[in-house]
Amino acid sequence: MAEAKKTNRQLLGERYKARNPEFNVEDDEALYGEALGELAKSDEAEAGRKRLNEAIANNQIAPELLNGIFSGKNPDGSDFNLDEYLLDQHIDYLLDYLEDSETAKAKADARRLERDTAKKADAEFEAKVAEKTAAEDAELDAAIKEAGYKADQVKDLIDWIYDKETGFITRAMNFDLKKEDFLRLFHIKDYDLKMKEADDAGYKRGKNEKIDMFKRKQQNRKEMPADVTDGGGATNAGVEQDPYLARLERMKNM
Repeated sequence: MAEAKKTNRQLLGERYKARNPEFNVEDDEALYGEALGELAKSDEAEAGRKRLNEAIANNQIAPELLNGIFSGKNPDGSDFNLDEYLLDQHIDYLLDYLEDSETAKAKADARRLERDTAKKADAEFEAKVAEKTAAEDAELDAAIKEAGYKADQVKDLIDWIYDKETGFITRAMNFDLKKEDFLRLFHIKDYDLKMKEADDAGYKRGKNEKIDMFKRKQQNRKEMPADVTDGGGATNAGVEQDPYLARLERMKNM
């Protein structure tokens, strides 16, 4: 017979029991009290981590120092060594501090200001990119709707152009385009030319049709009887009558 699956309450009680053999797993108040205590400790630890992250972010050395310690690597991929890091990256500050602590602090403040300015510029750049990306996405959505493209067709095109590793732009910058890429560009260019030719042909056809219609109207006027304009005098109302209407009126009275 299969063993019955334990409830979450039983599993929680067992964990507390393993930590404290004297713990009474049958006492609900004790169990809930331990759970609340663990949550309080978790909240306190989270607040501590937040303060630590803020302190690290506001320090010039801490981010790259801790990243090197935890990852064991320098930004260039080489092995991280704390002594080498301090000597290579910050020996000037240490020497300045030994000679003149005030000057060293002033230099540190200048570095901090430079870093803060760079962070602000980066934030503004990212905001601008986000704004332009949103605008471009809207243009893409409009183009997709007008062209009637399907989602997989659009994804294929976007990946071909923008993919960070295999996209057209990345490979073009690395002079790594293949025959298939050029053929695809030729296809796009040919399509564009055909569309333009079609537009031009449509314009010329419409223009020629208008010219032909005008010529036919002029020819019809030339072929009408010479006396078609006779009798185009003033009417009883004092308004000059159209010569064609006058001709028809006379024909009716014959």
